[in-house]
Amino acid sequence: PSVAGAMLATAVFSRVHPARSRRNRVRARLAMGVVVVVVAVSVVQSARVSLRWRTPVHLWWAGVNDHPTSPKAFAALGLAVLEEMVQNGEVLYASNPRWVTAQSSIEKAITLDDSLPDAWHGKGLLAMAREDYARALPHLEKAHDLKPYDSEISDHLRQCRDALAR
Repeated sequence: PSVAGAMLATAVFSRVHPARSRRNRVRARLAMGVVVVVVAVSVVQSARVSLRWRTPVHLWWAGVNDHPTSPKAFAALGLAVLEEMVQNGEVLYASNPRWVTAQSSIEKAITLDDSLPDAWHGKGLLAMAREDYARALPHLEKAHDLKPYDSEISDHLRQCRDALAR
């Protein structure tokens, strides 16, 4: 929004030529006032978006709220919550409300679109986090079948198979 506001302000300002008559000076001041307001609103909007999207979890919460029927947004939210939990060393079980958020988001994504590889990948990662590799394997295989050239899915599938082979 800031860039668009600045472009609009530049366009408006470039059309205003300071003139000698009082009428044109009033128009120039009015145009400058409009430019200032547009730029101020653009800066506020940019700050709002920046705060709303400050982390991947916040970004995807906003995506889910803005697009409640988007399977991609639900899958990405579930994966982002799970990744954040792992990074923070949080408990990865149903007693953690964030775990419930990750799990329900991924399940919702699959309900909305069962051909979304990220959702199946997330479901496999949830099972792997519980060290339930037998349950994770079919989900990761389905994700891999849907998106065979994704290196992250391939790596997790390999890790799951290695864990089962032990």
